[in-house]
Amino acid sequence: MLIDLKKILFYLLSILSGNRFAQELLGWNVKISKLLMGIGTGVYPKSSGEHILGKLLFRFSKDKKNPLIIFDVGANEGQFSKILKSELENIEYFIHAFEPNSMAFYKLKENFGDNNHFILNNFGLGNEICNVKLHYDKPNSLRASVYHQNLDHLGISFDYHEIIHLDTLDHYCLQNNIAYIDLLKLDVEGYEINILEGSKKALHQGKIKKISFEFGECFISSRNYFKDIYSFLQSYEMKALFRITPTGYLYPVEEYNEKYEQFSTTNFLAIMN
Repeated sequence: MLIDLKKILFYLLSILSGNRFAQELLGWNVKISKLLMGIGTGVYPKSSGEHILGKLLFRFSKDKKNPLIIFDVGANEGQFSKILKSELENIEYFIHAFEPNSMAFYKLKENFGDNNHFILNNFGLGNEICNVKLHYDKPNSLRASVYHQNLDHLGISFDYHEIIHLDTLDHYCLQNNIAYIDLLKLDVEGYEINILEGSKKALHQGKIKKISFEFGECFISSRNYFKDIYSFLQSYEMKALFRITPTGYLYPVEEYNEKYEQFSTTNFLAIMN
């Protein structure tokens, strides 16, 4: 009886929604709902809810004898690092910031070059040590990517590029005696899985405690899916995964589902150990 009522209700709603006004209203409702869920709010750290990562690290630091070690990969001008800096006052920490874009790195150095908590690196990370092209639409662009994205539908053209150097996380840790990473933050416009592949040794040894990463429209150009990252992290015994909402609430992702293949920039937090 209940199933029949559901069918009847769906049938009636289908009839009522079979017009342009109703469809646009439904589309508006879906858009607002997604934004409140953090789907599409991940571009800018101030509105993405990523401040919660600083608060988590602050609480985590109380049980640590050693300083916090944070990797900000795809640091741009230091927007995310600035949030961490404000959350970690009076805490011993070091942020290894990686930014291959020359103009963005210039700004990053202006912002944090005289801060002893920061180690600034004018190169990126990947799955091998090499030189590649970095494509972007304008200097300091938040969209800069190894992938040449086609964003003509947004009126955005990737007319610029420069040759950048990439290292691997495993090699960098070996060269700099990094014994652990409390947070690995990835904002690399679709190149996330490549960096994770270059971190296999650290992941296998349990050196990386938490990983925050974006998933969004740039993954269309990289031809990767949410499932690729989920399965990769699962293979290294990921303990938990959360979607970060604009308020900083962490919504648990308990298992993979196709509904997470949303190509609108969204932030996630993986707990590795």
